[in-house]
Formats: sequence, structure tokens, C-alpha cells
Amino acid sequence: TKKAEEEAAAKKKAEEEAAAKKAEEEAAAAAVAEEEAKKKAEEDAAAAKEEAAAAKQPEQAEAVAAATVSEEDAAAAATTHEQEADAEEATQDAAAAAAAPAADAAADPEEGKLQAQQHEGAAPVLSKNQKQKNKKIQGASFGFLKLEITFTPDTNRLVVHVAEGRALPVGDPNGLSDPYVKIYILPDPKKSSKHKTEVIPKTLDPIWNEDLYWTLNDSEECQLQITVYDKDSFSKNDFLGMCTIPLSDITSAGNAVSGWFRLFSEEDGKAKWELATLPQEADVVLAKAQKDHTPASTNELLVRAGDDIVLMETPDEHGWKMVRNAITQMSGWVPVECIEQASSA
Repeated sequence: TKKAEEEAAAKKKAEEEAAAKKAEEEAAAAAVAEEEAKKKAEEDAAAAKEEAAAAKQPEQAEAVAAATVSEEDAAAAATTHEQEADAEEATQDAAAAAAAPAADAAADPEEGKLQAQQHEGAAPVLSKNQKQKNKKIQGASFGFLKLEITFTPDTNRLVVHVAEGRALPVGDPNGLSDPYVKIYILPDPKKSSKHKTEVIPKTLDPIWNEDLYWTLNDSEECQLQITVYDKDSFSKNDFLGMCTIPLSDITSAGNAVSGWFRLFSEEDGKAKWELATLPQEADVVLAKAQKDHTPASTNELLVRAGDDIVLMETPDEHGWKMVRNAITQMSGWVPVECIEQASSA
């Protein structure tokens, strides 16, 4: 009956509001716990410093300082970072999807998934283990650049199409960067060959689609030094990653090379370049992204049309599929309609 339907709708709305409220309360509680732990650690440190200063001998000062730190204080200090991570995760998930509290999701991923599914259209919860894997991959990588490099020997014309970057390192306290690409043609003692792209603010996955041009006087010993920086307004720009490509490698490849170029540290990148390749394992199922998807929460993965992605074995959930980017190796949920027909590697 209409009345029963209205009651059911009201009950569902009340449950959703209660879940969202619980998420906010637990995020606030985690933040309070973090602040209390930090304050206690600061008080204990100050007390130890005062007693050490009052001691007549260095040995006495060390004994007093050690005596003031109890086992409980050490445990509180050791858990501060864990509390900060839990508070951040709870806040992000509650604000982005009004889904399960992050603390509950971390302790019990299945419970987190059930709560998230109560909110129509929200992505399933990415397990804490998978989020940690993503952070580890991100921390160990200098990112990737999608480039198309073309050389015309008849005119000594060199063109570098800078398409986009993906999974670049974090350069700013907000967890993002303001990246731009700078290219030199070496040797260049006067640095007169420098070309730069525009700065793309607040992203780790910038899109440039810019063409940079040079006419080379002597192409035999030339090298392309390609570096990505994070633009800072009030300090030195942060290095994010680089690679160096001998022009002879371009000419030997038919005067054109394109694809995802892996970036390296400043030391390695001065003499190294590498194209990322797709996984070749027989059991890997590859697919193409047929349209863009911009994540609304940390549970989701950024994909753009044409991306090569690996389909994970995790079952689909409510129109979402777990995938891994075949280049960056980052994983997350994407809407099923973003994915084309799958094929084995």
C-alpha cells in the first residue's frame, strides 16, 4: 500500500541519516583521541626536559628522563600515527560517499561494504590492505608521462607531444602537486633549448596535450632530458621525476617513439629511459577503458578513455568492478560501463 511504501522510504532515509551521523561522530572522536595523545606526549617530553636540565651530571639527566616515560606513555606515542591515519580515512569516506565509517571499514571490511551499499550509487569499500598497497606503489614510483616523440631527419625537426602524466609523486602538503614538464636538448651549456609546458594545478594526473618543437643544428649526439617539477610560489620547485633519451634511440626506432615513459630519480633519470609495458602473464585479463571516470572517494580508481586496465578476480558489486591500471599498478573500483570487452593478455 502507499502508506507502507512511505513508511519503508522514511525508515530507509532514517537509516541513511544515522549512518552518516555515525561516520561524522566517529571521525570527530578519532580526531579528539589524536589531539589528546599528542598533548600527553608533549607534556611528558617537557617534564623530562626540565628534570634533565636540573640534574647535575649528564648520566643523572638521562636517568631522570628515562624514569619519566612510562610504558603507557610510550604506547600512546606509538599509536599516534595510526590514530591520524584512521581519522583521515574516516573523514574522507564519510564526506565523499556518506558510506561506512572508515574505522569500522578498516576493522571489518565486509561491514563497511554493507554500509556503503545502503547509499545508492556509492562505490564498494576498498579494503584497508588494498589501500595500503596503493600507497606503497605511489611512494615507490616517480610516475609516468605519456609522450609522442617524432624526429624528421630532412629538416632536423624534433617534436615532443606531451599528452598527460599519471601517478606523479606528491609535492605539496595537500597531498597533490602543481606539475609541469621541462625539456632540454643536451648538450646545452647555456640552457637555451629549454621548453616548458603549462602548470596544471592540484593534481597527480595532469593533462597537457601540448606540442614542443626544436630545430636541431647537430643531432648526432643530442639527448632529450625530460623532467617533471612541482611548481611552488614561495620556494624552490620540487623535483618529481625525470628521464633522458638519446636521439639515436629515436632514430633507430624509425624516428618516432610513443607510449608511457617511466620516470626515475634525479640520479637514475640523467642516463635512463624506459617505456612501460603491459603485463604478459597468461592469467591476466586485460581490457580498455571506454570512457573517463573521476573518483569521488579513495575507494575508486581514476581511468581515462583508452587506458589499459587489468580486471581483478574480485566479483562485481552493484554495477562496480575492481580493476588495476596496467601501467601504474594502482587498483580501485570503477563503474562497469567504463570498461570495454575484456581480452586475455
